[in-house]
Amino acid sequence: MRWDATASGGVAEEEPCPAVAARKEFDDHAHWVVAEPGWQEIAEYIADWLGQTLVESA
Repeated sequence: MRWDATASGGVAEEEPCPAVAARKEFDDHAHWVVAEPGWQEIAEYIADWLGQTLVESA
């Protein structure tokens, strides 16, 4: 589990942070992926990543 520092009353406290982040670049794709050819491959990658990540964090 990742821990983030937060400030409370001027004193830093650590509390659990359930956030998960990952980065994957897809060659030949811009920011608006849903309107580009090949979006299905990216959607499948995201669905697989979500499935794996949600299972690991449960």
